Amino acid sequence: MYFYPTFIAKASILFYLMIKNHPFQNGNKRIAITTLLFFFHKNKKWIRVDIQEFYNFTMWVTQSPRIAKEETIKAIEKFFKKYMINLE
Repeated sequence: MYFYPTFIAKASILFYLMIKNHPFQNGNKRIAITTLLFFFHKNKKWIRVDIQEFYNFTMWVTQSPRIAKEETIKAIEKFFKKYMINLE
């Protein structure tokens, strides 16, 4: 049994934790986006979204309160479902 059984769930928690846990001194949002895109590409998926909308969404995740973790992750899942495409 997996904590995050679907691709969308895995991508969402990856994106959320890379941003919110601040694993790096600088560049956490950039690295979170790059890691997410690498994860999508390795799984033959992509995200087709306007760059400004993606930036605004990333900033929203960054500014979300930690007590709203579950709601934020659900919003990330919804965002990815809306814009994810298959590369094959």
